[in-house]
Amino acid sequence: MQSKVKAPDLADENDVSRVKSVESKPDLEPKATPWFQKWGTVSQITSALISFATLSVAVYGLSAASPFFKNKLLTEANAHLELESTALTKSIAEQKIALERMAADVRTHRLQGWNLAVRRRRTIHFKRIIDLHRKSGF
Repeated sequence: MQSKVKAPDLADENDVSRVKSVESKPDLEPKATPWFQKWGTVSQITSALISFATLSVAVYGLSAASPFFKNKLLTEANAHLELESTALTKSIAEQKIALERMAADVRTHRLQGWNLAVRRRRTIHFKRIIDLHRKSGF
């Protein structure tokens, strides 16, 4: 018995379905559309233009009014800073005076304490001298 080897069938069912699916795909080339429809529908484009116009008018209005508000804010800030600086200057001067008074008090207390210590030593010294003189018979 002679066996015949079958040659592979090139037109297999899978290959045929692949060819059919490629042929059935729509063209990938874009259809002719108006240039403005690339950005969206007409209503979307008009709403975007309206919002842009509103925003531009608002920005222009703020830029025109900004010198007035800027000057007003700057004058208020300057007045506030001047008040704070005068208050700080007063408090610094008061603190300086208080520190000078404390330093003077410390100096006087030191001098008073030094004087007291010297007096104590002198009195003790003189008491000893007087006691020695008494014991010796003077």
